Amino acid sequence: MVGGGPAGATAAYLLSRAGKRVAILEKSQLPRPKTCAGGVNLRTAHLLDVDLSPVVECTVDRVEVNYRRQPSQARVASGSLTYMVTRRDFDKLLTVHAMYVGAKIIDKCRVERISQALDCVEVYSSKGLYRARAVIGADGAESIVAYDLGLIAGRNYNICLETEVVMPETELEMWRQTMALTAGRIPGGYSWIFPKRDHLSVGVMAPPACSGRLRSYLAETIAARGLSNYRTTLIKGARLPINSRRTKVLRGSCLLVGDAAGFTDAMTGEGIYYAVRSAQIAAFAIERYLNKEVPDLGAYQSAVNNEIMPDLGVTRALQRLFILMGKTAPWFLDRLFVSSDRAWSGLFDIVRGEESYSSIKKRLGLLSYIVDWLGQ
Repeated sequence: MVGGGPAGATAAYLLSRAGKRVAILEKSQLPRPKTCAGGVNLRTAHLLDVDLSPVVECTVDRVEVNYRRQPSQARVASGSLTYMVTRRDFDKLLTVHAMYVGAKIIDKCRVERISQALDCVEVYSSKGLYRARAVIGADGAESIVAYDLGLIAGRNYNICLETEVVMPETELEMWRQTMALTAGRIPGGYSWIFPKRDHLSVGVMAPPACSGRLRSYLAETIAARGLSNYRTTLIKGARLPINSRRTKVLRGSCLLVGDAAGFTDAMTGEGIYYAVRSAQIAAFAIERYLNKEVPDLGAYQSAVNNEIMPDLGVTRALQRLFILMGKTAPWFLDRLFVSSDRAWSGLFDIVRGEESYSSIKKRLGLLSYIVDWLGQ
């Protein structure tokens, strides 16, 4: 296992529980900070065989949405929408969970090269050579495994910047159950404010063509919410990989999961659900392969093609559609969350994870063909 994030830890836990010898090679010292807004939706929480309550800092049930410079619209959902965590604590919880059932964690171990031999995979690292019957690349957006295997063709990226706004607990109270989203100022991008225990996570995401404007847009977001007088931490940036319909995530006895596979939502940048779900699919495929029930890992590519890729295709289409409508019919988007109960219901379902993008597409009738075309 290369990488100790949610995908690597989940796969390590499942394979170790099945009696397989598993090692996680992590380049940083665990626990480590990670640039991430830190939203874990209910669908993801239900997938995990672990109690998240020790690391949940806030539970959100209220959303504020602002398009361009229109007044914010807010609604309260009938029930929780998402849990807020810091990735340092969340990832530590999952790796400890994997260690408990036998996974070995080797941190401060930078993988330098992957080579597939006749009967094993050779992993060259800063701590020496490791050999395995199968390797999972869970090493994030800049995956060494993906590069070495030649599995980055056709991949695009969104860019995000994030900072933390530190404020007194009494003033944080008004944010405890609220997430704020602003769109329309950068084509195909948006900003977020997510509450945490002792700070607000404030960030912005957009296609790379807008990367030069992200820092000013982040400052605008902070100012527009009256947060300019509070202390902010260092601004952190990250690339969010976006796969294409033709993306391959498997070569020989090596496969990719999570961000390493490009499994992130092009509209929102959310990737934790896809990290966990792809890790589950990968663990099942590898277990059958190691048990000699199947001759290879081809079932993994087939499974993600059927379950994950269609959802991500819709997110690519929606991002392109919002860019197009922002240029040709901004008035429609201005009004979308003012008068449309269906829009709010759909937003809540997506945030909560109760409905997939693919299921929404099925209700669009003939418009679904346009979504398919835009999602190429």
